[in-house]
Amino acid sequence: MISVEWRDDEAGSYSSMRWSLLVLFALTACGASGNRGISSQRTIFGAAVEGIERPHPDVLRLPIIAQIKGGPTLLTIRGNVSPREADRIARTARATYRDVNRRFVPQKRPTKRAVDICVFESNSEYRRFVRQMFEADAPFALGFYMSSHRIVAADVSVGLGNLRHEMVHPLIKDAFPDLPDWLNEGLASLYGSARYRRGRYNFRVNYRLNHLIHARARGTAPGFVDLALSDYDTVHGGRERAFYAVGRYLLLYLEQRRRLVPFFRDMTSAKPTTSHQLNVLRRHARESSFWRWTRRIHSRWW
Repeated sequence: MISVEWRDDEAGSYSSMRWSLLVLFALTACGASGNRGISSQRTIFGAAVEGIERPHPDVLRLPIIAQIKGGPTLLTIRGNVSPREADRIARTARATYRDVNRRFVPQKRPTKRAVDICVFESNSEYRRFVRQMFEADAPFALGFYMSSHRIVAADVSVGLGNLRHEMVHPLIKDAFPDLPDWLNEGLASLYGSARYRRGRYNFRVNYRLNHLIHARARGTAPGFVDLALSDYDTVHGGRERAFYAVGRYLLLYLEQRRRLVPFFRDMTSAKPTTSHQLNVLRRHARESSFWRWTRRIHSRWW
């Protein structure tokens, strides 16, 4: 199955769209799409069944704002934006790149082609790009990362939080392809609401705390065992808000205790089996203490 995640993440809503191979082939037979020269594999909506060989033509048409290197993942920032906005975007992208690599990513030589970061100053431009690239209307969203294309796309008219969030995914997944989805989304969500100060990002409380408290009250908030047992479909299923919120605030809890980086190193030191995840979670955090902490910060902020 080809999965495409559409997110309006740091604005507080999101949705997902998936196409099965059966639908892909059926639509191709109806003439919905042809091979647009991006892959030797069958394509539809601009997506290749088994990955792509080079950037999509619609991506290459966007002007280059900046190229960022120095870590194992190379980035090319693209977009038709004003010079002032281009400078702001480039500075934010470089700061995010440095911070994520410094804290979490082991330094290795790049082995894959650059990820294209495509930014748009209006939602209409963003939606037009998605429609051209996928040859179909897409659900409303402000940004997404598609690993098969090595592309991030983001509407930056409402701020750069979603750009930071989506940037984290390729940086982390290139280094740790098997990283659990709850941890991947939790870490990206930390950067979505963060403030850059004195050469580093400081993670902040955001709207997801309400999602966590409400899920806890309804009995749908995942605990440590649920996190360790989860997979992509679980994290992005009916309890998506709860998984994102618990993942984010567990990592914020660890950060405030100066345990986030040691926790992340331990978690990525071995294959992320259920037992390994549980052992690392319980080594670095006491679950009952975490839940008490969430109640305290909720009462302080709301």
